[in-house]
Amino acid sequence: MSNNFLTANIAGLESMQPNDQAYGYQVNRIAAVLNGVNPIPLITGPLTIQGKTSINPGPLIVGSISPQSNALLSVRLAGNDIEFGHNNPAGYGSTIGSESSSGTPFLAFNAEAGTNTNTFRTRGFKGAVLESDLAGGFVFKTVATASADNQTATNLATLSSAGNLTVLGTNTLLGNAAGGAFVGGIVVAGHTGASELYLPYTDGNVYLDAAVGILFRVNADTALASALTLSSAGLATIANGLTITAGGETITAGNLTVSAGNVIVTGDVDGNTFEATGATSLGSPRSGRFVGEWTTAGAPTGLTAELGDFGFDGSQFMWVCTVAGTPGTWTTYPAGNLGYVVKTTNQTGFSAIADITGLSVTVTVGSGRRIKVSGKINITQNTSTGSASMYLYESTTQLDAVTQSDLAGWIGTRFISVILTPTAGSHTYKLRLSTDAGTVDENATTTVPAYIMVEDIGV
Repeated sequence: MSNNFLTANIAGLESMQPNDQAYGYQVNRIAAVLNGVNPIPLITGPLTIQGKTSINPGPLIVGSISPQSNALLSVRLAGNDIEFGHNNPAGYGSTIGSESSSGTPFLAFNAEAGTNTNTFRTRGFKGAVLESDLAGGFVFKTVATASADNQTATNLATLSSAGNLTVLGTNTLLGNAAGGAFVGGIVVAGHTGASELYLPYTDGNVYLDAAVGILFRVNADTALASALTLSSAGLATIANGLTITAGGETITAGNLTVSAGNVIVTGDVDGNTFEATGATSLGSPRSGRFVGEWTTAGAPTGLTAELGDFGFDGSQFMWVCTVAGTPGTWTTYPAGNLGYVVKTTNQTGFSAIADITGLSVTVTVGSGRRIKVSGKINITQNTSTGSASMYLYESTTQLDAVTQSDLAGWIGTRFISVILTPTAGSHTYKLRLSTDAGTVDENATTTVPAYIMVEDIGV
């Protein structure tokens, strides 16, 4: 069969009107012409075939490049090779081809190869392009302008031959608008902007930030404040506090550090090891839980205590559990100094009992507390031998006295102390002085002072 015969038949087909009889005849005729021709003769120019046509045996070669495989259709051209899609010409066409310079094969949706080298053209819609990276992976691109020629496609993501997905863009959305699960790893790189990865969930978003770490944000995507930030150094910052609900949380290793603010526990704190840094070097450190402050004075009641639990009563005195139980055995510790007054000046001419000016102190005593009131003065017995007495009073009530007989001109020191369990509240204690002969002076200087002191010594 000659090429002239085939060309004449095709030319005759193109000149016919596509009515059913002629159309079917010509299709059958061209099929008959093509059947058995191997190879099919070279056809130059466009060829339009409407209807069912078979070519047997193949391949059908479009272009001047011989096929390398046994494919039935071979299209090896730089640029657009195959066009497909909806018959609407306003941007619905898509193409299969290769970049004319790099040779990279592409599948372009709503796009085609552009006029210039390695560019794309769109005709009504933005384009989406899938390319080989010539290394066993894929490159996902976008053609950003809906109707324009000679556009350079922008990379969106790559999938390497090792299975690593690299997503490019300021905000990369995974899942759906209502929040979704994501499993696997994503490398985010090659762009500017604070947020390198954005994962949605129902009430907020998760951002991976190269400079900061992981940020859990709520409300709008652009919210500046993060509910939780996990830094690259492994530190967690919780903007509005940490709440542990039913189910609890366990820290199996490491420490929970609160650098500012408070740890507030509205329920029970249970456990058997609350210890200071380095406490393990003590051998077997006791447990110790701060149980808070209770409103009543004295040891707490109504709780199951562990050995070493401690807290403060309504009078701000500390109690420690020494025997575990319900409520356990509790011991209080001395609160120490409640009040202290120092005097460094003299007062002369005492005979009948009188207050020593400046040696009076007022303190507040807790319920059931035991206190110690003590004092010291220096005296000089004047003119004649006599017995000088130092007194400790509360208001008009004498609590104790110290008396000693001294010769005229004798200089000495008097000490006094008393142990009391007064009622809760305010109490005023003072020192007084007298002699039964002549007069006595109270002597005090900065180097030899007089004082009165009240101390809480427990219960």
